[in-house]
Amino acid sequence: MIPACLTFMAPGIGGFFTVVVIIGLAMVALWVRGQAYFFGKGYFILGNLGMLVWLLAALAELQSETLSCKVVWATLSWPAIALVPTAWALFLWHYAFGIRDGFAIWERVALVAGPVAITLAAVSNPYHGQFYTPETQMMIRDGRPSVLYDHGLLFQLSAVYLYLFLVASTGIVLAGAFRARRAHRAYFLLLSFITVVPMAANLAYVLLDFTVFGFDPTPFAFSVVLFLITWLIFTNRLFDLTTVARDLLFFNVKNPVLVVDHAGIVAGANPEALRLFRGAGARLGGRIADWPHMAAFADLGTADAARALPRMLVIDGRHLEVQITPIARPMGRDSAAMGAVILLNDTTELYRMNAQLRTALSVNEVRLNQIMALRDDLERQLVLDPLTGLNNRRGMEETFEKLCNAAPPDGDRLVMALLDIDHFKSINDRFGHAVGDRVLRDFARVLRARIDPGWPVFRVGGEEFVVLFPGAGLTEIDGLLHKLRQDLSVGQFTRITDPAQVTFSAGLALWPQDGTTFGAVFKRADDRLYAAKVGGRNRTVLRDDTDRIAANDAF
Repeated sequence: MIPACLTFMAPGIGGFFTVVVIIGLAMVALWVRGQAYFFGKGYFILGNLGMLVWLLAALAELQSETLSCKVVWATLSWPAIALVPTAWALFLWHYAFGIRDGFAIWERVALVAGPVAITLAAVSNPYHGQFYTPETQMMIRDGRPSVLYDHGLLFQLSAVYLYLFLVASTGIVLAGAFRARRAHRAYFLLLSFITVVPMAANLAYVLLDFTVFGFDPTPFAFSVVLFLITWLIFTNRLFDLTTVARDLLFFNVKNPVLVVDHAGIVAGANPEALRLFRGAGARLGGRIADWPHMAAFADLGTADAARALPRMLVIDGRHLEVQITPIARPMGRDSAAMGAVILLNDTTELYRMNAQLRTALSVNEVRLNQIMALRDDLERQLVLDPLTGLNNRRGMEETFEKLCNAAPPDGDRLVMALLDIDHFKSINDRFGHAVGDRVLRDFARVLRARIDPGWPVFRVGGEEFVVLFPGAGLTEIDGLLHKLRQDLSVGQFTRITDPAQVTFSAGLALWPQDGTTFGAVFKRADDRLYAAKVGGRNRTVLRDDTDRIAANDAF
């Protein structure tokens, strides 16, 4: 049947008009497809494509000569007729409520089930006659053959189904108009008007038999709708997210924004700026110099003004950082600007936090100094013997290694002397621990007074002491210890409760001759101390040869 209907009449004015509309819609679809994303873009393009198919079928029906061919092309247009209002309603739903493109289940059903059912009802009309009844007949309208369709029950049900989408479209845009911000409300009201246009055209056709070029005006009305939407896109940038975002930023940003022309006249101010600058002079169209706190910006348009403008304002307790962006002229090569945007960044919270931070830093600095002092004191306590005030054995090995590393490569290197108070247990048993502690303190005091301040002294046990002698020889140290015994024998322990005389034994070891490590040198000194005790105490052993024990027991 279709091949027989591919023969058409010579085109008339209606055909030419339809072709022009089809070309225009195709260009609109291609142009919109290349634009930035907007909510409902996919449905908008789908509606354009459906409208193109509808108009192509309408053109074929308009140019056909016979009743049967006109009915064929009218029948084949129904998939597009059912798709257009469905896609239009879904487009408005996504756009008005900011829903990103994505086919929900109910949307798929609406896009497929409805058009398929209506198309099957139209295509099967020869079998039931309930879409176009047999009373459908050919007639002449506007000088051209046209069809006067008599519609059956299935057509009426299909029309009701599609009108539900058109009514829903109207409700969506009206809801969007009430929910939208004032700046966008006019656009939604215009969308409401545009949505009513195809409904009015179809009702005029069905109820009043109104035609355009002897044809149903509904597709042409939808074409007008799409052209009007395109005009909104082009002129008002309705779907340009970048432009919408700029408007939203200007009106909703929490920082005051002023737009000033080259003559110092305030051309624009966002709501936050109007709230901040309350006063008789703060009005749009007035001079920026008349606005409170803004007199310094009177010469904003001059070349040297930028260097003299304040960088910070304090208004009603708010600290505002001034940022000025010149607005360049769209044409011309001179450096003059049309005006400038004054953005006042509210740094009040940052200023408050900085002040708190400075206070906290000051407090923390004091606390840090206290902590460092406590740490130093703790470190001193950790390495000091609390009874004698000498170093304890903590850090003794580390000190030994440092002195070894600093020792000269030749000559006497480092002597370790291990001292032990003789019969100290008997002192504790006879006189008590309090006297024993006093003996230890006095012994440490006499020892510290006799030796060089640069020689480290450690208390390593109950009555044992270690002295490190960097750069000294065994003979020299033996002589020093002899003098220490003399110090202890004259007047150091004179209390009634003190022992009559305190003596000590000592073992010496030389690094690196007696060992290259701390452990080896300490063991050699300990062995020689033991030899001194075995040899009768109150003496110093310099070497392992016991025949050469240096005894000092004459005291």
